[in-house]
Amino acid sequence: MKNVKIIFLLLIIMFAFTGCQSSAAQPTKLDTSQLEKEKSVGLDVLTKSQRDGIPLNYTARSAETALRALPFKMTVPQKLPFSSKGFTNISIEDFKHNGKEIDVKFTAFSKDLRDSLTVSANNHNAEYVGPNQPVQLNNRVKGLYGAQGIVFRKAGVNYSIALQDPGLNPSKMKTELTDLANQMIAD
Repeated sequence: MKNVKIIFLLLIIMFAFTGCQSSAAQPTKLDTSQLEKEKSVGLDVLTKSQRDGIPLNYTARSAETALRALPFKMTVPQKLPFSSKGFTNISIEDFKHNGKEIDVKFTAFSKDLRDSLTVSANNHNAEYVGPNQPVQLNNRVKGLYGAQGIVFRKAGVNYSIALQDPGLNPSKMKTELTDLANQMIAD
């Protein structure tokens, strides 16, 4: 009976330890273990200094894989403004080759391929040119709206959302973009 209690106690400890590991925090730098590094052509003619100035490019098999790999917490919209297979084109760029200055881009296409949504984020000082009309988002986040895009900053991360849908008038476009941004801020 004593052995059964010990085994039971060990099993509980193992399950608790495994549970703690599965709820790991966001990595402090890009976790490339589940990403695919894109091969760059023509870099062999460049000097090391020149190669270091070109970002390392990665792709992910799914949005979930990409989100887990990022060194910052990010949420992508779940409710898209068109029928889609979700975010199928995902690219990640490591600017300093150290996993700390990252650009990520998620793109979803409508099933008829006429409409697209691109959500981008970076955790370094990049500037977006274009949107310029102030818009108030959820949780007191302020954004800037332009013809087909909205940008905002939250927790040190810059976000950009671009929607290509020729069937939307400017008012509906702003509403859709604001809804998409608010889905990302909700966490």
